Amino acid sequence: MHRLAMFFALTLSLVAHVSIAAQEATPVPMTESGAIEPVVWQLQSITGAAGEVLPDDRPYTVQFQPDGALGVQADCNRGRGTWSNDGVTLSLGPIGVTRMMCPDGSIDAAFLSALEAATAWRYEEDLLVMDTKDGGTLVFAPMLVGVTWVWEGVQFSDDSSTMPDNPALYSLTFLPDGKLAVKADCNRGAGTWTFDDPGIDLAVGGLTRMACPDGSLGAAFVRGVDEVNSAVFRNGRLFLALPVDSGIHAFSPRFAPEAGPNAAATPTS
Repeated sequence: MHRLAMFFALTLSLVAHVSIAAQEATPVPMTESGAIEPVVWQLQSITGAAGEVLPDDRPYTVQFQPDGALGVQADCNRGRGTWSNDGVTLSLGPIGVTRMMCPDGSIDAAFLSALEAATAWRYEEDLLVMDTKDGGTLVFAPMLVGVTWVWEGVQFSDDSSTMPDNPALYSLTFLPDGKLAVKADCNRGAGTWTFDDPGIDLAVGGLTRMACPDGSLGAAFVRGVDEVNSAVFRNGRLFLALPVDSGIHAFSPRFAPEAGPNAAATPTS
């Protein structure tokens, strides 16, 4: 019941803050129980004793997997480590990476050094911020790829809502090549996606035609996915807005190895 109440309160706030001019969903922050969501987090900046370091368009990412494993992409190198936290304090085990020689201009060494020094974390709306033991910070933004987004439900502007009894039956997986994998109850489908923050365009096609059990929300889910036109992240969750302030679909991330190892290395826009 607590989860349901939180969902309704959040999505009502989302609907109230959708911008008509920009068609941009603007949810309010949500307090979580101490988990770092397992999305692929892409580096935005490193701040330390030497000042601010900004990455170029090369991939510098981390993914906090639910089994305590840490997936890392440091430019041309990949690695794994371990992680744990108590809600605020963050502990990262040694990170083992490949030893490829990345092109000139790479900040792979600076990234890995700062990451291994991380001691605390927090959400700042759509961003994940890590503090390091030497007083520095790393700032990350979430990516669409690399996880499966499970549908929590939709809140409409007329105060009505729809929530699935089993959210795991309804999901979206954004693949790095612009393809979209859709699970709609007993049916599966494919589609395409483009994202130009905050605008998003999803198109579902090739859906199987199985007869799902009574009460299935598959058709409504697919119809809603086809209609959304903007996206926003908050605290590692994804919210997709329907046109003209008519509603907000909420999604939570689930770690999905089947999303492909290259997903973490591909920007969303």
